Amino acid sequence: METPRNLYPLISVVIPTYNGEKTLLNMLFGVLNQTYSNLEVIVVDDGSENSVELFLQEKIHDDRIKVYRIEHSNANVARNFGISKSKGKYIAMIDAERRGSFKQRGGSFKQAGCLV
Repeated sequence: METPRNLYPLISVVIPTYNGEKTLLNMLFGVLNQTYSNLEVIVVDDGSENSVELFLQEKIHDDRIKVYRIEHSNANVARNFGISKSKGKYIAMIDAERRGSFKQRGGSFKQAGCLV
């Protein structure tokens, strides 16, 4: 059963990526398919060679996803940029380049301590 979006606090999920289109899609599906749905997903494209935003527009349509592109630097800069754009009460950091989806790796926001 899906949780009503406004019943629980907003969780911002920050996902930095650099040329990670192959793993990013699985990660996003795992995050978005959580039973907890009051999410904003902030994908920070760290200057990838191809446009992550265009790739995602073709593959997935969800108004909870926001994509930002910054000049290539490193994952920490991308994470900090994502945090600066977040509006959630809680922030979850997930690397797009990790193999397997968020759920396949046993991830859930409740297990991560994001819910009280």
